[in-house]
Amino acid sequence: MRDLKKRNQLCACLYTIWDSEVAISPYKKTKKVTYLEIYGILQTLFVQQDAVSNLSFSVFGSSIEFKCDYSKLYEIRERRNDIIGHPTNRRNWESFHIIHRNSISPEWFEYVSYLEDETPIRYMDIRNALKVQSEYLLIILKNMKKKLEKEQKVHKLKFKKNKLASLSKIYHYHLGKLIDGVYSWYPLATQSLESLIGSYKKIKEGIVARYDDINALPWIENSVNKLDFLFSKISSYFDGSWICEQIEIYIFVEALGDELKLMEDMLKEIDEDFS
Repeated sequence: MRDLKKRNQLCACLYTIWDSEVAISPYKKTKKVTYLEIYGILQTLFVQQDAVSNLSFSVFGSSIEFKCDYSKLYEIRERRNDIIGHPTNRRNWESFHIIHRNSISPEWFEYVSYLEDETPIRYMDIRNALKVQSEYLLIILKNMKKKLEKEQKVHKLKFKKNKLASLSKIYHYHLGKLIDGVYSWYPLATQSLESLIGSYKKIKEGIVARYDDINALPWIENSVNKLDFLFSKISSYFDGSWICEQIEIYIFVEALGDELKLMEDMLKEIDEDFS
């Protein structure tokens, strides 16, 4: 995921979904509640729904439409907004709401809604809200998982016959020419370096095409950082902008060979993952 904000949002959503479940779990066992627990459980349900909706946005680019697609979850959101979200001014003076203090229990409580023409007493069934939310969010998350797996399968099929490891097959030949160029003037050394850099560039492009970001895999990121540095130093030597002892450049070329071998092994693993 190249978009850093969406990546951060994804992480925040996953943690929040889990953290809110950690908050809900002990409430289910409680025998007595105060206003703090009532406010807390309703806010937790609201935040958990937001986390799932924002998870959908970070992964698929679209949020969950609770009002249209999940009316029971939307009702929980509306009750939360009435009771603890905006009880003193709901929808620009449309309504006002008060909890009946003596009715509070872990399972349910009463609250009064002051509307324009009536003042109904309503019931907030917390246990049922917890049950409904758990069931529907599980359905949503399972559907998101299925959709993501389907998209991943289609994405991987695009690269099934396009093997990254095939781009590194001839690096041994070019490394030999580079070493020849270190100890004596050899006209093919520069061409071999250009070929290596060209293949390396295609490898990085292939990784980005598969994972959207060269830094998506930490071990690849580490190898790329080393190879970027090695190619930069060796290029500087062959274009004359860096003067050094032969043994120094030989060490760099040898290190380049070792790192390319490691990269080749990692590319084979990627190819296997996309086969």
